[in-house]
Amino acid sequence: MPLLAAPLYWLSTGETLYATDADLELVVWRVAKSGNFQRALDAAALNLRRLMEFIADVKYVLDGWPHAAERLVTEAPEVLALLTEYVLYGGDLYAVARSLAATSCDGKPCVDGASLLVKTLARLW
Repeated sequence: MPLLAAPLYWLSTGETLYATDADLELVVWRVAKSGNFQRALDAAALNLRRLMEFIADVKYVLDGWPHAAERLVTEAPEVLALLTEYVLYGGDLYAVARSLAATSCDGKPCVDGASLLVKTLARLW
């Protein structure tokens, strides 16, 4: 799973309780080990406010979002990373929609109601 996709996956599959006005930040990194030495790679600090709001909105619109996130993480983790990148930083919504439409899991769309997901994304930016 790409590092950027991890927070969206973790937060999507559990209960989404978001009742604070404070900014929530998550520090993520990948660790590499060589012999007895370890070092942190690809460190990033992510503000989770926009991500939490998106997850709450998408769970309201799509009943099957936790299951769709589970399928995406196993079948198309790069699409989950693309979704996270769009939610956090904006970008090309058409590219996200195209990736969602082109991705299939066992011959079926990974996200049932992908158009509702894209509409939810469009409201963010």
